[in-house]
Amino acid sequence: MPRRAGGAVALCGASVLALSMSWTDVASAETAAPATPAPGSLALPEAAPIELDVALTGETQAERRDPERGRSRLEGLVLLSAADGVGGGGQLRSGGFGLRATVAYQPLLFLVDADPADKTFGAFEFSNSFQLNVDALLVSVDTEQGASLGYRYNDLLGHGISVAYQSAFDAWGEHFSLSFPVTYYPSATSRVRDRLDIESGYEINFPFGAGLQFGMGAAWIL
Repeated sequence: MPRRAGGAVALCGASVLALSMSWTDVASAETAAPATPAPGSLALPEAAPIELDVALTGETQAERRDPERGRSRLEGLVLLSAADGVGGGGQLRSGGFGLRATVAYQPLLFLVDADPADKTFGAFEFSNSFQLNVDALLVSVDTEQGASLGYRYNDLLGHGISVAYQSAFDAWGEHFSLSFPVTYYPSATSRVRDRLDIESGYEINFPFGAGLQFGMGAAWIL
């Protein structure tokens, strides 16, 4: 009996050992087996990354228009012009249209010559004057380039009419208008001759006379 019991125990131990080894092999095979998609399911391709040809900066390429340009506004002016004088005033702007008025001190210089054809240079005559400038503007809303038609009154030269090319620029953080006016005063020569006691035989600003005034000017827009 003892020998049979020992053989039974040995046989049971061998069976348990064989069973445990078979479970170990099955677990190892399941772990090593590659994952395969379930039958009937579609394998989606991996999405490629999106590449951009330009850097994202948050800036727009189109020009940003100042919202104030298209609105009606009243602005102050500080004037510095060879043709219109040194002074101040204001302008009313609505889009590309505008009305500008300034009052200025205008120094005037005249060349007086008895005979412009000879080789003798004439004499300069200097005079002080005050001037009223009124202009109607028609300019581009975006570039502020355009033209103006104006009226002038100078206490020495009299009444006049003016045309000008108009533009604008920025400098030192401020905005300026730029103009190139040409002004004609019909009665200027006779008025200058009377005011400065110039004899009739002398020419004034030959060949155009005292009535043609021109130059470049700028106005600081406040």
